[in-house]
Amino acid sequence: MRQIILQSVALWVMAASASTAVLTHQTIASSTFNVRDFGAVADGQTESGAGIRAAFQAAIKAGPGSEVVLEAGTYRVKPAVPREACFPIHGATNLVMRGAGRSTQIVITDPAAGGFSIGLGQQVTLRDLTVDYDPLPFCQGTIRAVDTEAGYFDLEVEAGYPAPDAENFIKAIEPYGKWGMIMDRTTRRIRSGTPDHYLTPRWEPRDGRVWRFYTADEHHRRNLQHMRPGDAYVHLARGYGSAVFAHGCNGFRIENVVVHASPGLALGLVGNRGEIVVRGLEVRFTQGSQRLLTANADGVHCQQNRAGPIIEQCYFEGMADDAINLYTPPNVLQELRSPTNWLVSPGCRVLPGDRLQVLDPKTGRIRGEVKAVDVKPERRALLLTLEAPLEGAVAGADHRSADTLYNLDACGAGFQIRRNHMNGHRRYG
Repeated sequence: MRQIILQSVALWVMAASASTAVLTHQTIASSTFNVRDFGAVADGQTESGAGIRAAFQAAIKAGPGSEVVLEAGTYRVKPAVPREACFPIHGATNLVMRGAGRSTQIVITDPAAGGFSIGLGQQVTLRDLTVDYDPLPFCQGTIRAVDTEAGYFDLEVEAGYPAPDAENFIKAIEPYGKWGMIMDRTTRRIRSGTPDHYLTPRWEPRDGRVWRFYTADEHHRRNLQHMRPGDAYVHLARGYGSAVFAHGCNGFRIENVVVHASPGLALGLVGNRGEIVVRGLEVRFTQGSQRLLTANADGVHCQQNRAGPIIEQCYFEGMADDAINLYTPPNVLQELRSPTNWLVSPGCRVLPGDRLQVLDPKTGRIRGEVKAVDVKPERRALLLTLEAPLEGAVAGADHRSADTLYNLDACGAGFQIRRNHMNGHRRYG
């Protein structure tokens, strides 16, 4: 999922340093903006994306302390720009966005689009609503035939699920957006004893709702020996969209939000600072449905955050990837221009004052720690000026031959993960 997230980092890298001081909810007078007054209709039929966006824009324009209210009902929405977020919310300060609980449902009708994208905000809160997709960003069905030697299998897509000739399937991320899993319908988990994914970069229609999927390589072809006719199978169209994504914010809170589906992450948290709270998030199957998947990627994905989030009282099931992860990508030491001038790859954002742990990837030994006192962009790299040299550092072409740097001030230190339930998803808790 890293390649998905890194594309969003550019949205906050340049502007974060210009943010204003944090304002508290207690000291700001609030103004309430009800989305119905801007044309949104919660009848499950009317396209309401434009009306909700207009309410957000009015609230941001009104200034700190505003509140956007979505009453109970189902709002069908699509983005202003296809495949982008339905609700791009940038530069908001002390903004609260709230529904009436589970009965407030946002149904996104572009299966490649994200939901809420909150960027460069100050103390923004999203709470008390549900996010779902129609059409879904995946399809599922039953295996009808398998040919291990030829490297293909036939999948009959169930009624009510999209066919894989839809644009979001065809334009899914290469290569890790086009794959699937053998599932146990009873437990809605990967069937015991089978591989956890099959890469299938191409497919073609057969008869009716039957599609032939071709495996990516010899490894996945051999894995077809675990597949049998009658197996349940789910095929993803993983995209860049997240149900909720917060980046470059100084303080963000999400409470009592339910996510039933997402083309990518259920919740992405990238490059934030201040207090980040995830409380009562539920990534779960819709009640009464036979869906085999919820989010096409992680439940909560945390990258390059300067303060660890509090994640508590949440529920996770059915995702195609991790429940929770926290990390920072490394910077590769590309060139030693002098003992205190290092050119590094831009894997992680580095700010003056950041502490960087230097690792020798060949031995796994930590060489030591350096501190950046100045950072300048240079082509597709960063030129670091260090407070002091580090003896023995090795530059090279990639992370196999060169030392890698890990930013100790952007790794989500201080996180708290407690009282969460993780059940039946593809990868790690």
